[in-house]
Amino acid sequence: MQLLREEENDADLRDLLTKCRDFELLRYRITSIVELLRDPEKARARLEQHERLVTWQFYRIYRCRNGIVHAGDSPNHTKYLVESAHDYFDQALNFCVEVSSWKGGFNTFESCFDFATSEYQRYMRNLKSDRAAIVWRIPKQRGRAFIFQDSLK
Repeated sequence: MQLLREEENDADLRDLLTKCRDFELLRYRITSIVELLRDPEKARARLEQHERLVTWQFYRIYRCRNGIVHAGDSPNHTKYLVESAHDYFDQALNFCVEVSSWKGGFNTFESCFDFATSEYQRYMRNLKSDRAAIVWRIPKQRGRAFIFQDSLK
């Protein structure tokens, strides 16, 4: 990540891009990631766009579900929506398993989702002020006590 984030590594980054000269898509993706990692505003805008796209996908999944349940109608693209819903479910379940395994871990799905919401909101706030906050990682082995510590200050 340091190679992509820090401007002091631009010579090495140019070398990497030169080695990828035969792979236009790879070069494009590396360049796009560099822009996001170096500019919190672009990162924030991309996350907000992604959030809208995921929300729209949930609406599509729900409309498809309603069509199946209430009208017995299954659109041609149902297979893709099921794959997408399954992927979202897997990610959510893996996240809940991870945070539930912490000491004093979360013992309901609701508490896991509350934690995820809290962390996402904190992350988005930090993007406004802190360039180092662009890369987010799930906290390791933390309990529930720290979640609302910012709101107590």
